[in-house]
Amino acid sequence: MGAFDYDTCVGLASEAVESRELYQKVLGKMTHTLTLKHGEKAVSNFAQGIENATGYKVKPSSLRVYRWVYQKLEPMLDKIPADFSYLCWRDLAGTDDPEGWLGRAISEGMSGSQLGREIRIARGSQREAKIVVCEKCGHANKYA
Repeated sequence: MGAFDYDTCVGLASEAVESRELYQKVLGKMTHTLTLKHGEKAVSNFAQGIENATGYKVKPSSLRVYRWVYQKLEPMLDKIPADFSYLCWRDLAGTDDPEGWLGRAISEGMSGSQLGREIRIARGSQREAKIVVCEKCGHANKYA
């Protein structure tokens, strides 16, 4: 790959990030649709079909999780901001009140990562930040 200017690099990086985030959402919808048409056995067949076509192994259990997330959020998909990552979708789907959490996020102007963090704090699974201090220079780094 040759040298690219800054704007080209940003554009390519954006596409790569979107593709990484998008495939889980798309596979969730596809798995949901195939299951409705062909039953639960379609999940394993779909996973095998993906592997045969691409060489990329997708576990049926992963497809089931993607489907579950899609099913939980399907009634409100048109309200979820486009920049909310799949991880945010998964956190949101795992709540007792996804619509309430989404409404709060929108009204408070939260990003997807902020929403996910708030959800994890509410259910007690957010780790506390750890501060690591360099022994040589004394610089402190905070890791979440």
